[in-house]
Amino acid sequence: MKNTIIILMMMFSCSSFSQEKPDSLRMPSKDGRVEISEVIIVNNKKSAELFSDALLFIAENYNSPQTVTRLSDRTSGKLLVNTFFVVSDYFHIKCILELDIKDGKYKYVFKDFTYQVVVESLKGDLAPKAQAFDTVFPSKNYKDPNVYTKLAIGTLDSINLLITNLKKTMSKNDSF
Repeated sequence: MKNTIIILMMMFSCSSFSQEKPDSLRMPSKDGRVEISEVIIVNNKKSAELFSDALLFIAENYNSPQTVTRLSDRTSGKLLVNTFFVVSDYFHIKCILELDIKDGKYKYVFKDFTYQVVVESLKGDLAPKAQAFDTVFPSKNYKDPNVYTKLAIGTLDSINLLITNLKKTMSKNDSF
């Protein structure tokens, strides 16, 4: 009897797990578009100091800070940064990092995600063109059910690394 109950519990847990993707793989979204954001409180730092820290973060985490920075406005405390990373041999991801900086706090928003499947055709072209994430997350059109998982894990890992580095840089104490 105990064995039957244990087997039934295992079957139930396996079947309920396989029904949907785990929440940790769901892409956070706003209005149906992938978006990852958070407001961070940083005590005892003025907006000018936080803005300088944000520029340092960009310099340390991007190959060409001048090229990727779309907007850098100290007066309004706003930065827009083009972000690009490779999820696998086949997927390239682009998004915008928006930073809004005020005295004692800042908000980061990763938004406007696009992906490109990088496969060289017989003609030597790269195909297809970049597409918005909301056209693939979640997708029922792919024959490979792991496409969502690969894109989601790779994207979230890359974004989480940037977020960790951003928080670390923005919270540094500048005293010697």
